[in-house]
Amino acid sequence: KTKPPIRVVKRKPSKAPKGTIFNEGILNGLVLEASIASPYWVSKNLTTWYSSMDWRFSFTTPFYYHWGSMMIGFTLEWSSYDFENTFPEGGRFQGQAILGYVTGYWRGLNMELGGGKFRDTAGAIVGFSGKILEGNHLYLAGGIRGVSIQNIQTIGQGHWADGRLTLGYKF
Repeated sequence: KTKPPIRVVKRKPSKAPKGTIFNEGILNGLVLEASIASPYWVSKNLTTWYSSMDWRFSFTTPFYYHWGSMMIGFTLEWSSYDFENTFPEGGRFQGQAILGYVTGYWRGLNMELGGGKFRDTAGAIVGFSGKILEGNHLYLAGGIRGVSIQNIQTIGQGHWADGRLTLGYKF
């Protein structure tokens, strides 16, 4: 006996509920992601600070908008950061961040713009990523992101860019 071939069914986005703020959007499944990241560039005032591997968990809502040929979604993220200064004096800037950002999807490229709270200060992010491997629901992505922080202990404003590897699941 031969088994029948497995049929792959492509999901079609459904319209968002009528009478809500998402009237013009689509409902397309929520996305959960887990990432590891590490800074590869820092601003001049952070050059003597060592950085560690960071983690991130994010949740993208199932509501998307069309803006021209781009789809726009909303993402919430909980992440870590850790910098330690050993020269000329000790110090540590570490903790967890809560971020909210808009994610744009266009031709396989994801773009992020947003901000949030980094322990006792505010920060902003801008990033780009793309999928490396993709299955029906599970995917692996890589990307870069720039971070700008308003007030890091005694040095003031600081910036860094990090590379990341993401494992995601789209429901």
